[in-house]
Amino acid sequence: MPVMVFFYGGAFVDGAGSIYDPSNMAIQGNVIVVTVNYRLGILGYMASSALSAQSANQVSGNYGFEDQLFALRWVRQNIGAFGGNSNDVTIFGESAGGFSVCAAIVSPQGAGLFQRAITESGPCGEPLPSLAGAQASGAAIVSALGCAESSDAASVACLRSLPTAAILAEQSTITSASNLTSLVAFFPNVDGALIPQQPILSLALGAYNHVPIIEGTNRDEGRLFVALGFDLNPQVGAITAADYPIAIQSVASALVTESSGLFAASGTTGASSSGSNAAEVNLITHEILHEYPLANYAGPGEALGAVLTDGLFSCIANISNEIFSLSVPTYGYQFDDENAPTPELPPVSFPYGATHTDELQFLFTLASTPSALSNAEKNLAGVMQSYWSSFARSGTPNSLQTPAWAPFSIAAGNVQAHRIPGWNSDSPRSITATSGWACWNKPSSPASLTS
Repeated sequence: MPVMVFFYGGAFVDGAGSIYDPSNMAIQGNVIVVTVNYRLGILGYMASSALSAQSANQVSGNYGFEDQLFALRWVRQNIGAFGGNSNDVTIFGESAGGFSVCAAIVSPQGAGLFQRAITESGPCGEPLPSLAGAQASGAAIVSALGCAESSDAASVACLRSLPTAAILAEQSTITSASNLTSLVAFFPNVDGALIPQQPILSLALGAYNHVPIIEGTNRDEGRLFVALGFDLNPQVGAITAADYPIAIQSVASALVTESSGLFAASGTTGASSSGSNAAEVNLITHEILHEYPLANYAGPGEALGAVLTDGLFSCIANISNEIFSLSVPTYGYQFDDENAPTPELPPVSFPYGATHTDELQFLFTLASTPSALSNAEKNLAGVMQSYWSSFARSGTPNSLQTPAWAPFSIAAGNVQAHRIPGWNSDSPRSITATSGWACWNKPSSPASLTS
C-alpha cells in the first residue's frame, strides 16, 4: 500500500504525532499513514559553536531534522512488515512540518527516502537562519543556562549534565513572549551539511530531490500571528489603527535584516551601514503601506494579517511553485473556508478567517475539534482527503470522485481553491493567480480571483 509520513507543526517547539488521527484518510484513501515525533526547541534546534566543534561534521542545531530523516529510514526498512510499499512514500507536513518537508526536499540525506511531497503553510522558498546566526542565538541560551565555559568540551559537558526541566524552563522564557520573534526562535539552519544552502537557491539551481509536489497556503494565514502578537498577548493588547504603521515598520526592518543575512551567507555585500539600513526600512515601510492601505480593510487586524499572509506565505509559495513547476509535477492550493471552526482560539478584535492551521481539521480528526465541522465542511474534508491520498497513490491529486485540479504552471498559475459550496463557488475549483496574487500585492478581496 502507498505510505504517507506526516510531520506535525508547532513552530519547532510544540506538537506531537499523537494529536493527529489520520484514520479517515487512511481508510478512505486506502493508504498507510505514519505519524512521528521529533526533538523540539532547545533539544531539537539550538545550534552552538561548542556543540559544532564537538560534532563529527562540525555543525549543530538540526537534531529534530535528523530525527525526521531517521524516521524515514525506519519506514523504508520496516514498513513492508505493515503492508506498506517502501518505494511509494509521500511525506507531508504543516507549518514547521511543512518546512521540514522542504528541508528533506533540498537535503542530500533525503534522497531516495520519499517519492512525493506535500507542504501545507510551509513554503519551500522560506529563508532559513545560517549556522552562524543560529550559533549566535544559541550562545545566549548557553550563557543563560550557565554553561559558557572556558572550553568547548566543558560547555558541552555542562549542557549535557543539565536536568531537562532546566532546559525547558529556559526555553519557555523565550517562547512565552507570544510575539512574532518568539515564533521563529527555533528553526532548522543552513549548516552546509544536512541543508547545504538556502532552500530557494537549491530549487533555483535544481539541486534538490525531484519529486511531484503539492504546495499550498491558507487565505488568511497571517491573522493567527497578528492575534498571537497583539490581541492574545497580555503585554500588548488588541491591535489598533495606530499600531498598524509601527507593525509594518517592524516587518520592513525584519526584511532588511533577513536580506543582509542572506547576502552575508552567500559571500556578497548587503547593506553597508546603519544609515542605509534605515533608509531601506523607511522605503519598504512606505511601499507596503501604499500597497496595503488601512482604508482598504475592515480593521488593522485584517490589514496586518494580509501583509503577513502575502509576505510570509503566499508570495513565497508562488515563487517556489513556479520553480518547482519547471521540473516536476506541481499542484498549488489555497484553503479558503473563512468560517472554519477555531474552538481552541479565544475571540479577538477581528475574524480569524481561513487562518494558519485551519486546514488540518479537514485532513485529520483533532482532539480540539472532534465534531465541529458542518455537513458541508465534512464534504470538503472528504474531497481534500481524497486529493491528498490520490496524490500519494499516483502523483496526481485527481480522481473520478473529485473536481479536477489543474497542475500549476508559470503560464497559467493555477491554484486550487479549497472551499465549501456557496462561498463564491459551488465546489472546490481552480482559480487563476493574478499577477498580484502575492508578493505584497494581493487583491484585497478573494472574490477578485478569477476562474
